[in-house]
Amino acid sequence: MNSICFIGPSGTGKTTAAKFLASCYRYTRISLASPIKGIVKDIYKSMSVNLEGKDNILERHIAKILENNKPNFLFDEFSKKYNGHVVNDDCRLNNYSKLKRLGFIFVRIDGPIRKRLADANSVIDSGSLSSDAIQEDYKIINTGSILDMYKEIDINVAHWK
Repeated sequence: MNSICFIGPSGTGKTTAAKFLASCYRYTRISLASPIKGIVKDIYKSMSVNLEGKDNILERHIAKILENNKPNFLFDEFSKKYNGHVVNDDCRLNNYSKLKRLGFIFVRIDGPIRKRLADANSVIDSGSLSSDAIQEDYKIINTGSILDMYKEIDINVAHWK
C-alpha cells in the first residue's frame, strides 16, 4: 500500500482528507509541517491570541529560517516517524523529490477555499499556491461538501494503493 501526500492550496481540505484516510483506511497521519505549526501555535498562545485558522505568512518565515539553518530539518523529523503507510497533508516543494523517492503518491485537492478559513482569523498569503509546481499523480475536486470529498476519496483510494 502506497503512502499518500495531499497537495493543494490552503483551505481546500488536505488535512480533512488526511484525517479521513487515517481513520477509515488505517494510514498513519504525519505532517511535514507539524514542527512549524507547533511553533506558530505556541507563539499565539504565549500572546494570549486565539488563532482559529492559520498564519501562513509566519509559517513560511519559520520554514525559511529552518531551511536556511538546517535544510533537511523538516524531512529528517518526518523520516523519524515514517513507517511506509503514511498520509501527509503538507508538502513543501523542496521535499517533493524526497517523498517521491520514498514511493509517495501525490493527490491534488482542488476546489473553493472552505468557508471556515475564509471566515476565520486566518492569515493566508499566495505562498500557499507553491504546491502548483508539484506534479500530482491524481486529482480530486472538493466541492465544499465534506461528505462529497469523502466519497471522492472512497472512489479513488483503490487506485492509490
